[in-house]
Amino acid sequence: MSNKFEPLVSIIVPVYNAEKYLKECVDSLLGQSYKNLEILLIDDHSTDESWKICQRYAKRHKNITSYQTEKNSGSPLEGRRIGVKKAKGEWITFIDNDDYVKKDYIKHLVEGTEQGKYDISVTGHSLLHEDGSVEDFNWKNYSQTTTERLNEFYRHFIRGYYHTDPTDTVGQNLVRAEVAKKTNLDDLPSNIYAEDTVMALSFLANSKNGVNFVDHHDFLWRQLQGSGSHGGFYKRADRDAFYDACEKIFSRNDVKRVLDENISKISVIVPIYNVEKHLKRCLDSILNQTYKNLEIILVDDKTPDNSGKIADEYAKKDSRVKVIHKQKNQGLNMARATGFDVSTGTYVMFVDSDDAIARDCIEFALRAIVKNKAEFSKFNVLSFSDDKNLPPKMSSVDEVGEEKVITGKKDLYRSRFYNKTVGISRVTVWGGLYPRDAVQKIDWSKANYRQHEDMYWTMQFLEHVNKGVFTSRVGYFYRIDENNGMVLSKSLTGNMYNETPIGYLEFAKDYLNELERYNKKYDLEMDDEIKKFIAWQWSDRLFRLSKAEMLTSENNFEYLPHAIEAVINNYQDAKNTIASQQKSIEALNKEKNDLSDDIDKLRKENYRLKKERAYLQDQLYALSSVKRASLRVLSKAKRKIRSMIK
Repeated sequence: MSNKFEPLVSIIVPVYNAEKYLKECVDSLLGQSYKNLEILLIDDHSTDESWKICQRYAKRHKNITSYQTEKNSGSPLEGRRIGVKKAKGEWITFIDNDDYVKKDYIKHLVEGTEQGKYDISVTGHSLLHEDGSVEDFNWKNYSQTTTERLNEFYRHFIRGYYHTDPTDTVGQNLVRAEVAKKTNLDDLPSNIYAEDTVMALSFLANSKNGVNFVDHHDFLWRQLQGSGSHGGFYKRADRDAFYDACEKIFSRNDVKRVLDENISKISVIVPIYNVEKHLKRCLDSILNQTYKNLEIILVDDKTPDNSGKIADEYAKKDSRVKVIHKQKNQGLNMARATGFDVSTGTYVMFVDSDDAIARDCIEFALRAIVKNKAEFSKFNVLSFSDDKNLPPKMSSVDEVGEEKVITGKKDLYRSRFYNKTVGISRVTVWGGLYPRDAVQKIDWSKANYRQHEDMYWTMQFLEHVNKGVFTSRVGYFYRIDENNGMVLSKSLTGNMYNETPIGYLEFAKDYLNELERYNKKYDLEMDDEIKKFIAWQWSDRLFRLSKAEMLTSENNFEYLPHAIEAVINNYQDAKNTIASQQKSIEALNKEKNDLSDDIDKLRKENYRLKKERAYLQDQLYALSSVKRASLRVLSKAKRKIRSMIK
């Protein structure tokens, strides 16, 4: 008697409008060198010939069964859900109806279980492009224990990297049926985004014996425009449902117990200086977050008031709080840098110590990143001058309900200049959730200013990311002085760069030069916008310095001529523009007058034609009367002639 391991394998094929590729897919399954198979074709009420093809295969082959849903579900999940319930095999695998496999595909997957030692066996895939070309990959070894794989999966989820490994989807996976059937797929909404990733995570969470990777490229994944079991489905799929489903699995006690909490840790960095009046409001808003896995770093920038003591009190009450007391005041920017240097979170958020954040701010910011597979998120801001103006229970506010994903450095840089980009905090350090690896590349010293330091920091940050999500949801509450609108924790004095004082105007010149450099480097095509922005920046800085009576202080003097010249040039440009526009207005007015004359002529002509028409209508009526009278006379004459003839 043979001890060869040959369990029954169920292959589930969700089908929808796949007549063009379905035969190739099914024939590749029938041609497998491993023969102990059952093939389940689940048609989701196709509108083409797919169902008839399924039926023909089921009639010809004993190991093929076909099913059809009562109505179209609009989701690739339904076929997989039905297939798992109907499967009779000891092991289950899935393939989309437009893909196909090589002859040893199932054989290699079964061998990968090592006689059933592992719960999941997975192989790599090759991409099959529309032009028929095949793209292969050098896959790393994904063999891992269940705990190791769960942590890797969690890392991908938190960073929005899912769909990067073969083990992140159910394609190319052979799963022990006992594990697959423990998963209640009915709990998932039909329109859930990335349902194959949720299923793969569910199976993994229900397994105990790990994943084994077999390095073969037997699976050919077809890349089609708008592909997916229901072409274009992913564009309308529910991304929030995906996030909730994954989060529910990761929150299970048995799963949570084996996860490395550092993977999802978020560092919140709060620079502190002279804010004893408002610090508690700020810290309470952070400690009361709905997202709990936080590391809160408070940086006392040698504050002269009691803010440092308040920070220490919070550290005693909550183990997530860490306080750093600096021996020298270096300003807001370097305080942020100090906090970041000791932080360990996967993501970082910066909160100014006189501001506050909504209680669900970090949770929805992370959700936005994950569900959109973005690198960072920016959210909206609400200014306030009194704590009474804050929302009840510090909840976030979103009256617009808009999320905008921006991809590519060019569009990310351009977004800084367009108000239509949701999330008006897009040029500030606060008001965002950032990936640690990008922030690590920031040169903090180049942005070391007491005001507008955020602008330089943001320009650097965008160099190291390619995809961000901007949401209209208000998560940040920005405190202003109701008397003059200036932020309480900011001042114009004390700007530093490499320990050397730098004037307000010198910074402006350096920053604006950098802005022009980025414009050329990334071909932003924003010459006019940047020119206007530069002029506005110089005007604004001169106004602020004049108001603060600091025009000749902080090394500003040598830059005054440059600033004034820029403002004068802008004034002259504006004057020339106005003059040009005035000429255009005069030309339009002349054209308008000419058109008015033409209209008067046309009106007169129209009046003449109406009179002529009325006259002709009167003549026509008179002629009609004569015609009728003539016809009556003619009729009488005819009757008289006929009587005379008789």
